[in-house]
Amino acid sequence: EIRAVPKGTGTGWVYDGEGHIITNYHVIEGANALIVRFIEGTEVPAKVVGADPGTDVAVLQVDLPKQKQQALVALKRGESAPLSVGQEVYAIGNPFGLDHTLTKGIVSGVGRTIMSIGGRPIQGAIQTDASIN
Repeated sequence: EIRAVPKGTGTGWVYDGEGHIITNYHVIEGANALIVRFIEGTEVPAKVVGADPGTDVAVLQVDLPKQKQQALVALKRGESAPLSVGQEVYAIGNPFGLDHTLTKGIVSGVGRTIMSIGGRPIQGAIQTDASIN
């Protein structure tokens, strides 16, 4: 008998109606099986179709029938250029496996350079005080 052992959890967002999901690379790193759970509880298998460890970003493709893929609603993306220090921001996360955690904070800095978990610099980061815990 072979059982899947959960390695970690994370959060992601729907990029488009074709089933692409954006998440963090450190969430999927080394995984041999991936399951995406949507907010209403549906769980579907997914595969990695793109990854950039240097910026800690991964792109997944969920395995949904075409008619269900069309029901996916992509996250409306905005522009980061007009962000300024002191502006209110929100973050959604999955700390300690606690699904759909929402927090609020402010922009603390823009154009920052931070180190990724893989030890590579990420340019142009937005620093916030929104705590995911």
